Amino acid sequence: MRYLEGRDKELAEDYCMCAAIVAMQSKCQKSCHGAILVKDGKIIGEGWNIPLPDDVCNPCRRLALQNHENLAECNAIHAERIAIDDALTDGYDVHGSVMYHARFKGGKVRRDNVPSCTSCSTLVKEHGLEGFVLMQEQGYAYYAIEEFDLLSHEYNAGVE
Repeated sequence: MRYLEGRDKELAEDYCMCAAIVAMQSKCQKSCHGAILVKDGKIIGEGWNIPLPDDVCNPCRRLALQNHENLAECNAIHAERIAIDDALTDGYDVHGSVMYHARFKGGKVRRDNVPSCTSCSTLVKEHGLEGFVLMQEQGYAYYAIEEFDLLSHEYNAGVE
């Protein structure tokens, strides 16, 4: 992982803000996520987490849970999957692209300190993405996909 600097940091800020705006379309009660997929300087896909059916889960089965406890209880399609599907539907090759992520919760953009979703890390690895950018307290963190996947699995191995 490395923190982006200079022009890369400026671009990451713009793309992550786009992802935050996209996240606001989510109807999830726990945490709204947005993902922007970029290749060759162009946004090729976007997505937000969507509860199925596309409605507010009532009641949310995970609202009282912390971290990724009982992730299987959630019936939402993740923003990352929607962004990749969006790009593929429009005929884009997602291989070598970079995903930018944002989380919107409690009326604010929230920072994620570590990669934590194994289903998304496996998905982006499967599709050959080059990197994943998370907004963190220290800045915009760029992860090569192999590292992103490894850290997501390590994080979840520690969740009891």
